[in-house]
Amino acid sequence: MINYKDFCLTINTAFTQYGIQKDPLNRVPPVTLDSTVLARRKTLDFSESEMATLQEILNEYKKAV
Repeated sequence: MINYKDFCLTINTAFTQYGIQKDPLNRVPPVTLDSTVLARRKTLDFSESEMATLQEILNEYKKAV
């Protein structure tokens, strides 16, 4: 079973602050490299061949965009 309300609150913390609508002058801090370390950590464990494959995919993506 999933508590959907708690799930949404957790996901939304990546983008904004809870209750911001009650304080319109409040500023949400920008996303920084330090705040995204946990999300990027997996990429640090790539082997050289995995990293090369990833780079090829990203290059193809860049061409398509």
